[in-house]
Amino acid sequence: MKKSLVIVFIVLFLVLFGYVFFLNYYKRGQEQNKIPVSRFSPLKKTGSSAKILSVSKNYKISVYDPQTQALTLLPIQVETSIRTQDGTTGAISSPDNKWVAYIDKITNEVWIIDSDGNNKTQISKQHLTETTNTYGTTLLISGISSDDHFLVFKVIVGNELGGDTSNKLKPSILRGFYLADLSQGKVYFLANLPSYLDFIPNTHKVVFESDYRRKRLYSYNVETGAVEKITTGDPLRSLTLQYSFSADNHVAYTTGSINRSTSQIYYATLDNLQEQIIDQGGWADLQWPLISPDNKRLAYEKLTPLGLKKVILYDLISGQKTDLGVSKDIIYWFDNQNLVAMGGPYGGPWTLELIRLNHSSTTIAHDQALR
Repeated sequence: MKKSLVIVFIVLFLVLFGYVFFLNYYKRGQEQNKIPVSRFSPLKKTGSSAKILSVSKNYKISVYDPQTQALTLLPIQVETSIRTQDGTTGAISSPDNKWVAYIDKITNEVWIIDSDGNNKTQISKQHLTETTNTYGTTLLISGISSDDHFLVFKVIVGNELGGDTSNKLKPSILRGFYLADLSQGKVYFLANLPSYLDFIPNTHKVVFESDYRRKRLYSYNVETGAVEKITTGDPLRSLTLQYSFSADNHVAYTTGSINRSTSQIYYATLDNLQEQIIDQGGWADLQWPLISPDNKRLAYEKLTPLGLKKVILYDLISGQKTDLGVSKDIIYWFDNQNLVAMGGPYGGPWTLELIRLNHSSTTIAHDQALR
């Protein structure tokens, strides 16, 4: 009897010791991601107004003020306007449209500047991107949090955009996503996640895809490292094609049947996933659902049987659908009354346009490179 009690005591002790060891090991792993790899001057508060980002074919950046209708050239030039397959790009606006994050053409580093052309700040440092191969690295912007607290960018190794990942970084440099704490002036290695990251509004969680073909979605908390699954549709029967998130815990997404015959647009809650079908159509007929900042409307693109594109506005309260009477590629909501869109033939030249909900539109700039 005593021998059995001793054995039980030893087993319990080993289990408890192993658990404590695991917790300490996990905490050390979490702390490693909290060690800054570089520092920069913390971002200052800006009094700039919200403006629309415009990138020309010669990679110069301008901003458009809808109030004054003035298009102003900023004193910067981007390295690239490429939007890669995973969604990262060379220049983006912050969610409040008061900041522009971009890859500088001269330094090939991440910079940020406000929409008035002030508070220009270098985020990444040269030693982060130095490599031992001939290709070097490419940096691309991924996303900015709603409160302008965090910025995520990606370090791509060598000729990775061309499919070659054989070139190696210095041992101290990691391929993947980096997190810039804009208020503290610190850059951390975040994770080598498999896809483009963008922030869910009003959170410090980014969304990523675990499987390109099925597009299973997960959220990753950049502060705690917690990962949560976001269910969108049935992955055994359909593919999640595009999606967007609202500030009130909702997601809008398009799905396409695996046999490529039909597509749907859904609107669902993130907590219990009560789904609502917004529209249905043929394969890839429904695209790019975008939830308005006030969470009252959903804009999306729909192809007619003749292949013509329409922009549809769906009222999430009344259920009313309105054809805005334009054939454009919608990009994002500027505010609750205006959509930013691109127009033009395949391959360009493209024009940047502001679509108003009163069925009028304004051309902002021609010969756009960023799409």
